[in-house]
Amino acid sequence: MKTMEKGVDFSVLVRGAAPERVFDTFATAEGLNQRPGRLAFQWRADSGGYSTTAVVTFEAHEGGTWVLLTENGSEDSPVGLQDLLNRAQGWGCVLTLLKCFVEHGLTY
Repeated sequence: MKTMEKGVDFSVLVRGAAPERVFDTFATAEGLNQRPGRLAFQWRADSGGYSTTAVVTFEAHEGGTWVLLTENGSEDSPVGLQDLLNRAQGWGCVLTLLKCFVEHGLTY
């Protein structure tokens, strides 16, 4: 399978929070390691025909934590492009909500 050269790339600065707090908010599942620096996983594309790899890093920054997210491996096809667009939209929402939850002390 040929994959696209570009993937999803996002970053957001979560103000007033250490990487550990941001990681714990983002990754609530038990058994995750590399806390608080990096979280990597593979999951099925929305179309179900292949898997992509997502990597989230948490970097301490003056006044907060930078969250950097990449996801690569989308199939180079019209279906793969739709998968990529779906993920870009979803990750944008996830990181916006993460920032809001952590900065305002919200829980769900």
